[in-house]
Parts: sequence; structure tokens; C-alpha cells
Amino acid sequence: MYESFICILLFHKLVTEKELVTPGDKVAVIEEYTAGEYVYEENGFLRAAALGVLNADRVNHVLSVIPSRRPLIPKAKDAVYAQVSYVRSLYALARIYEVEGRGLLPIPFTGIIHVSYALSEPVRDMHDLLRIGDIIRARVLSDEGPPFHLTLRGREFGVVLSWCPNCVKPLCKRGNYLFCSICRTSYRKKISSLYLSI
Repeated sequence: MYESFICILLFHKLVTEKELVTPGDKVAVIEEYTAGEYVYEENGFLRAAALGVLNADRVNHVLSVIPSRRPLIPKAKDAVYAQVSYVRSLYALARIYEVEGRGLLPIPFTGIIHVSYALSEPVRDMHDLLRIGDIIRARVLSDEGPPFHLTLRGREFGVVLSWCPNCVKPLCKRGNYLFCSICRTSYRKKISSLYLSI
């Protein structure tokens, strides 16, 4: 009990001064504040989860950190670019590398495309839409994640770049199919209207 009281007195000074904090710094005890944005609780202490300035809401007793740089995280309705990493009949996984209009991600996030919300019309098998290695443009469905739920609904969403699985040459768009000029093979996929012509 006495130790908690001492901690409250020590952290009171820190909370009032809007000091710079680094991830993992002890910023308060749970008896005094609750965790807000970029603050987490561990063993009775509140700790900073980001580099930034400590901000105390004395009315609601909420402690948060205003990060020096906001992390880039995909949000609902964002268009993202990703590479397909795993395909099964009911779903596909992709590594999200870029949020359109906001920049490249320092660390890729995982996205999941379920067969039930891949397209507007019913789809039996995700293998009909995507293959491992395809670069896709997808829309984020919700803020929950990772993994972030993605959809390919819309003309501009789908495969934007793909390679032949035999000769690894980039595929050309021919109508509703992708075609390899070396192997003379066509592939059916969910092709974006923004497919890159090479």
C-alpha cells in the first residue's frame, strides 16, 4: 500500500509535465489513471506503448500518449496493395504492403479474403480468383485486425500484376483472361481494371 502511494506521488510529477516518453516507460499506476491510446497496463502500472508526449485527462482520469509519428495502419474502406501468400478453396491470405494514398507499410500486415465476401456474385473456389504471388488491389472491410478482412468487389479491385507459374514472365491482360505469350497459356482470375500492361 505504501509503495503504491509513493509511486502515485512520483508519477504525479511526470503526468503534469507533458514529458516525452518511450515505449515501455512506466507512466502511472492503475489506481490513478486508466489506459488510453498508446498506453497499456502491466502488473499494476501503466506503460507507454509509443514514442511521444504523455497526455493526462484529469477529468476522466485517462492517460494517453500522443505519438510523435502515427503508425500507418489500414482502416475500413482503404484501398490496399498486397501479395497473395496462401490460397485455399474458402479463403486466401495476403501480405499488405501499401495503403493507397498513405504510403508503404514498414512491416506488412496480414489480410484475409473469404470466399463469401470476395465478390458481389457467389464464388465456389478462391483458386478461380487468385494464385500465390499475385499482386492485388483490395478494399479493407473493417478496422478490426490484423488480420484485416479484405474484399475484391468492384471493377478496380482484383489482380493488378501476375506472373506465369511456368516461365515466370509477367502475364498480359486479354479481355477477361491473363495470357502468357511464351507458354501460350490463359489464366482466369479476378482482374482489376487497373491491371498493369507490361
